[in-house]
Order: sequence, then structure tokens, then C-alpha cells
Amino acid sequence: MQHPQVVAGEYLVEMDDPRVGRIIELAPLAKIPGAPASVRGPAPEPRRHTEEILNADVAPRPSRAASGTTLAGPLDGITIVEAATHYATPAGNALLSELGARVIKIEAVTGDPYRHAVAPFGFDNLVRATQGKEDLAVDLKDARGQEIVHRLVARADAFIHNFRAGVAERLRVDYETLRTINPRLVYQYGAAYGSTGPYRRQPAIDHIIAAFAGTTAYQAGEGNPPLQEQGADPTAAAGNAVAMLLALRARDRTGESQYVEAAMILSNLYLNAEDALSYAGKPARPPVDHLQLGTGPTYRLYETAPAGPVFRAEPYENPNPHWVFLAAQGDDDFARFCRVAGRDDLAVDSRFATRDDRAQNRSALETELESVFRTRTAKEWETSLLSAGVGCVTADAMSHFAFLYKDPQARAIGMMAKSEHPRFGGAYWRHAPVICFSDTPGHGGPFCETGEHTRPILQELGYDEEDIARLKDAGVVNWPEHEKVP
Repeated sequence: MQHPQVVAGEYLVEMDDPRVGRIIELAPLAKIPGAPASVRGPAPEPRRHTEEILNADVAPRPSRAASGTTLAGPLDGITIVEAATHYATPAGNALLSELGARVIKIEAVTGDPYRHAVAPFGFDNLVRATQGKEDLAVDLKDARGQEIVHRLVARADAFIHNFRAGVAERLRVDYETLRTINPRLVYQYGAAYGSTGPYRRQPAIDHIIAAFAGTTAYQAGEGNPPLQEQGADPTAAAGNAVAMLLALRARDRTGESQYVEAAMILSNLYLNAEDALSYAGKPARPPVDHLQLGTGPTYRLYETAPAGPVFRAEPYENPNPHWVFLAAQGDDDFARFCRVAGRDDLAVDSRFATRDDRAQNRSALETELESVFRTRTAKEWETSLLSAGVGCVTADAMSHFAFLYKDPQARAIGMMAKSEHPRFGGAYWRHAPVICFSDTPGHGGPFCETGEHTRPILQELGYDEEDIARLKDAGVVNWPEHEKVP
């Protein structure tokens, strides 16, 4: 919380809380100077505003009359031009494409460096970062390439990039240049560390930001070296998507261009929200134990009895599931657990009577519960505890891959959707849109190759076949070698 970049980037706010005194917490997720957000105050005490709200004359903001327009998604009609590489920023725009936005990826004629970086390891993350987009391969270092992008921006709603400081200016895609071309443009900087502060020029990827935010150290468990965590990019992607939506809303309310900035470090500090709040006397965050089983005796994994010979697993299931995760941290939850387990004596044991007592005597209670859980199978524990309203789930019922395609709940909510692209021989499966709307459900589009849509986009911008051929011969634009040219 006191890192020089966090302080210089103005990612902290201070205020007085009536319960704990002076607090330091995170600033709003996105910086939008034209519509600045603020932390309005500390968390209110229960019933603090009841009388005020009951006596207030609350009226909803007038909404537009129904137009009868049918939308392909909530963001249908919004065009976003993306000049971003790697994963965090592009994946955020892929989420917006699922909601109906038209996202046009501006990519170097030699391809996004991420395509080359992941090639030896498979294309899973690349697919997630590019799916649902159109792809224009263009040389932004060439004035003719810059003119193409300027024409595109003139028709767009938003432009987003993740270049380091100074690069956008050199490529003539900086905010001042582009808002002159399009006075209603939303311009987003998907930063790693932000545009100010001592780290503003430093490069960063997933592992670096996860380490910066403390994720790698915390998940490792007590006494273990930090893990190689890979969750910072998806977290930042969600932060970038939210920032874009906020800026589009501000643009629509004001009718004016909006600059918006989101930083990977801030999104990931929000992920570690328990540590992203400071005040005198604040209790320490419960540590993950050395074996990485959990953060306390009633919030962790336990090994159970073997499934036994009567258990019949489907071909995709684990033939011997024997681990469960227990979540029974509250006093009432723990009491219900003890009744189901036939160990009411634990509920009245003075060492375990309250949540604080159980934390203080963590090792002793874990020893007791490890023996208790070995008396029944994972399925028996899950069934009996859920029936009593206690959180418990079999942790090793099937692989993650099998879960996505075979688990009844995953299938019921449609976690995976079919898509098509020649690169994968036709049909392939990808995750379904993350957010579902009843009348505008959105759509999960396919992966895109470098320059796959270069020619139709240039045609849309008014370039004829001779212009396009000259640009291709000069190396200003590119498209896949297998694409047929008239």
C-alpha cells in the first residue's frame, strides 16, 4: 500500500471511519478526468441512512421511450479500435465483443508479439485474447498506416492501447491527435503501472503484476517460496472492460470525448482487497497453511475416506474422489457441522466456541477434523453437510477440463459454446459470454488471424483494390498468405 508507484499513481485515498479511525484504501478503479469518480465515504454503519432514505423523494431517472430496436447485444452499435498487444488489454476487449461491440484489433504486420510468445505452448490464451474481433494488420510506424487508423478512428466510438509512455505520441495515436479527429471519442490507456509515477515506463506481464500485488506470495502458503501465479492478466482484463464501459457512459451523458485510464496494478490490488485496506489495529489476513489446504480449520481442504468399491464413476470422473472443501466459518455454521459430524462436543469445547477461538487454536481443531473427515466418503460429506446448510463440495470429482464440459451445473448455465475457425479445422469450443442478458444475450465470436480482415476493413474505409495492393506491396498492411485476392 505504501509502494512508491501506488502512492505516486494516486491509487490511494484516506478518510475517517467511525469504527476504526483513519483508514487508507484504494482509489476508484478507473481515472476519467472528464467524469471523475470518488470514494464518497466510509462504509456506513447499519441503519445509518434508514430515516433519510424513507423520507427522501426518490424518483428514477427518466428513461428513453421504447424504440422497438432489436440489438445483437447490449453494446451493439459500439465500435472499439484496439491497438494493444499481449493479453490483459486485448482480453478485456474480447469480453466487450461478447456483449455486442465491434472490436477491430490493430496489429503489426508481423503479428502481435504474443502470438509468437505463446506458439510453443499452445493457443488457449491467444484465442481468449483475440476471439470475437476483426483484425487489421498495419504498420503504425508508416504515415500511410497512421492514415488508415485515423480514418478508422473517425468512425469509431473508442480507441484503446497499452503502449508504454511516449509510444502513442510517436505513432500519432495519442489522445490529443485522435480526439481532434473524433471529438466524441473515448480514449483508453490500458496501463501496467499507470501514466505517472516512477514505474510508468517499466514493462510488465502477468507474473510481474501478480508478484507486485502480493498474489504470488500469499497463495504460496506459509514458509513456501512464491508461486508463479498467472491470474494478473485476466484480473486486469476485467478492470479494463469495466473502465471502458464507465467511459462510454460518461461520453453518452456529456456528449464529449473522454480519456480513461486503468492500471493492471490497481485491478490486482482490488483482487487482494483484504490487504488493500489499512488502519491502526487491523487484524492480519489469515495465512494459507504450508500445505496450501486453506486459511483456517473451517475453511480448507480435508481428505476423506476412499470412495470404495460401490462407487461407480462415469468415464470422465475421478474413480476415487477423496477430498472435500469445508466452508463453515461462522459460529452457527460450525455448530451445524458438528451436529452432522456427530461431534457436538467440539461445538461446546471452550477452545473452539467462537470464530476467534477456532483461529487461536487452529492446529488443535485441524487435527480433530482431519480424523473426523476420514470417517466418511467425499460424497457422503457433501450430501449431508449441504442438506444442513453447511458449505461443502467434493474437490476432486473430475478434472477442470471435464468440469467445463460434463458437470451438470456447467452444462445448465452453458459455460462452453461452439465456434468455428479454419485455423482449428472448423468447429472448436470456447467459453460462453461471461455476462448474459435475457433479451440481448450476446455472442462469443471466433478467433482471428493476423490481418484476417485487413482487406474488407480497407474497402469499408474507401480504399480501392489498387490502393490496397500498393499498400500490401509496400509492407504497410498485411493479411494471411492463404487468403484469396481478386
